[in-house]
Amino acid sequence: MQQLELRVRSWGGRRAGAGRKPSPGRRSVPHRGRPVHDARCPVHVTLRAQPGLPSLREARLFGAVRAALVAASTNVFRVIHWSVQADHLHMVVEADGHAALVRGLQGLTVRTARAVNRASGRRGTVWGDRYHARALGTPREVRIGMLYVLQNWRKHVPGARGLDPRSSAAWFTGW
Repeated sequence: MQQLELRVRSWGGRRAGAGRKPSPGRRSVPHRGRPVHDARCPVHVTLRAQPGLPSLREARLFGAVRAALVAASTNVFRVIHWSVQADHLHMVVEADGHAALVRGLQGLTVRTARAVNRASGRRGTVWGDRYHARALGTPREVRIGMLYVLQNWRKHVPGARGLDPRSSAAWFTGW
């Protein structure tokens, strides 16, 4: 028997600078596995709309989005608070388990996309990316997350004061 030589190639494999370069503009949500949802923790969810859509804060689109958010809540998945911005939505949701969270958010994205398309008289993709979710594990995180969602319009509307009319802030009793 004779030992064969294994030649080392100089191309391919993992190395610095390899792989597809990121596209210009805003980064998308990475396609990694999502962590298992703990039913005791609410989740802050963000959905970004496709570029070129009309503002989600327009009266006709906002009414459709609000109705879809209300209808998405079930006994195992609940939309607690929400805020509609021109090109994205923020929500604080609760779910009774990981499967309930995933299925509830899938249903919510489909329901709101159909409502937006119906209200704007268009067809096609509404959401530009996967949803971004962050579990709120402590009472402090929940408080900060809810304030961020309910007062997000101050970040996007110059000179905004008071409660956002395009959010669930009017129903929040913890001010």
